[in-house]
Amino acid sequence: MKNLLMLIFLFSSLNLLANKRYTFAPKKNPKEHKEEKEKFTDRLFFNGNVGLNVGDVTQIQISPGVGYKVNNKLGLGLGVSYIYSSDSRGTTKFSQSVFGPRAFGIYKFMPQFYFTTKYEFLKVKQKIGSVVSAKKDAPAWFLGLGFRTGSQGVGFSIEGLYDVLHDENKSLYSRAFVFQGGLSLGF
Repeated sequence: MKNLLMLIFLFSSLNLLANKRYTFAPKKNPKEHKEEKEKFTDRLFFNGNVGLNVGDVTQIQISPGVGYKVNNKLGLGLGVSYIYSSDSRGTTKFSQSVFGPRAFGIYKFMPQFYFTTKYEFLKVKQKIGSVVSAKKDAPAWFLGLGFRTGSQGVGFSIEGLYDVLHDENKSLYSRAFVFQGGLSLGF
């Protein structure tokens, strides 16, 4: 819990340094102004994360996503995730490849804070040496809260997520509660 509070404090401080001020424009009077229809491409946003750890234990992760801003508070989207892990510390090398689609939703209830949900349907292939030891499906449905900081449409985020489908025998993640961080562009 102490680490979570420290992370929230860190991101709040970064936001103050960015000096981003949120203003809410007055509502347009429909009689005075014609409604301007926003183009489809202007409503798209991008998010995702990238991870790299190299050594005796190697992990490479890339998870890009594209979303559609339904309105200024709600965004829905699709993405794909790929994770490669290997461990060569023992006499036999262990490796794992994970790939699959994901769907996500974001609802901003404050300018920097949001609710999020993500559904991942990941395929896992594990190898011990050169022999495929297991192939399994690893679905996950995360519900959680996020904090985003940044300006000019570019932001960094951290999320606390709970996997409601967590199963110790099937899940990719060792725990039901996880933290994730990433980058967003346009929302």
